[in-house]
Amino acid sequence: MTLPIIHHLDYDAKTVADDHRFPMRKYALVAEFLRDAGHNFIAPEAALEDWLHLAHDEAYVSAIMTQTLDAKAARKVGFEITPAIARRSAASVGGTCLAARLALEQGAAVNLAGGSHHAGPECSTMSALPESSCWKRRKCAVWRSSIATSIMATARR
Repeated sequence: MTLPIIHHLDYDAKTVADDHRFPMRKYALVAEFLRDAGHNFIAPEAALEDWLHLAHDEAYVSAIMTQTLDAKAARKVGFEITPAIARRSAASVGGTCLAARLALEQGAAVNLAGGSHHAGPECSTMSALPESSCWKRRKCAVWRSSIATSIMATARR
């Protein structure tokens, strides 16, 4: 069995500067390394906005997807909310959901989008308190693992 490797070009949100504290280029660099080593990728579909509502408040999701999140909340996420960040959010959730499905079917799969945030349920609304652990951890645009778990649980019913 060949290990399914999930990758989407939108994982690298090009609007994040190279000198940003979060090394966004790592996604493109890892993909390039693996491609050069002979690996192929499966490109995921972007997650439907309804999927993002499984872990987040509709107003928060809408603000991310339409790039209307207020500046204070965007600073807490850790990135300027741009079309590239919105696309990355949907692509990374789609990739995690695809990797979860393929892992159940084939025994293993990997999504190259992991590691960009550490969200939790307290990140689910735009009114999350600044002193919450979510805001202290930063970079919680969307909670991919919770969304994928919800999608997989629904699919198995």
